[in-house]
Amino acid sequence: MGRKTVVILEDFDIQDAHGKWRKSWSTPTGITGVYEQHRTLSSRRWNRINNRSNPNGCDQRKNPTYIGTQNHFADFNEFVEWSRNEVGYSLKEETIKGIQNWAIDKDILNSGNKIYSPSTCIFVPTRVNTLIISCNAARGEFPIGVYYISDKNRYTAECRTDKKSKYLGCFTDPMEAHRAWQKAKITFGRTVADEYKNFHRKLYKGLNSWCDNLQDDYDNCRETIKL
Repeated sequence: MGRKTVVILEDFDIQDAHGKWRKSWSTPTGITGVYEQHRTLSSRRWNRINNRSNPNGCDQRKNPTYIGTQNHFADFNEFVEWSRNEVGYSLKEETIKGIQNWAIDKDILNSGNKIYSPSTCIFVPTRVNTLIISCNAARGEFPIGVYYISDKNRYTAECRTDKKSKYLGCFTDPMEAHRAWQKAKITFGRTVADEYKNFHRKLYKGLNSWCDNLQDDYDNCRETIKL
């Protein structure tokens, strides 16, 4: 009978006898050939970083925005030590996929950043990732947030807020629809930022900086090409 492994996702980190942070460990279940493999909170985050930073991996092949991404944490131990001192390290939130831990983010402090490192990363809830990520590949030829309705020969604008999309109206010009999206995204972004003002200053400043960039595009009647 071959060995069978049941994966257990832990919400904590643990050190070995030498004080090194462990990524995983196995324990017998009492059933012959069946073991539980325990994977720590930081090991799962660490694996995501390494997958996104692998130039030959599927993450960069499937998502061009990851091309050029690099992991500048010295090693797993440095990553865990840094993580444990950051706001959001052990926080969770309810999402449409269930209860999830906050995720590591490398973009919000510096738009377009490709480096995972102690100085460039913070932990953010899924709702923030949803706010700042755009489906550039899926939207086609029109600006972000704009969809063409062929039977009406009109352009609609939608803005994703938390778990749902908000309809912003129907327009005759795609740029007019895009400006409605920009305005709605800025308003929602400022509102979300204010929620973190008193306990997550890095996230508060990062979100407002992100909104400032959108505001600059809006004020200058410029299309937002990339979030």
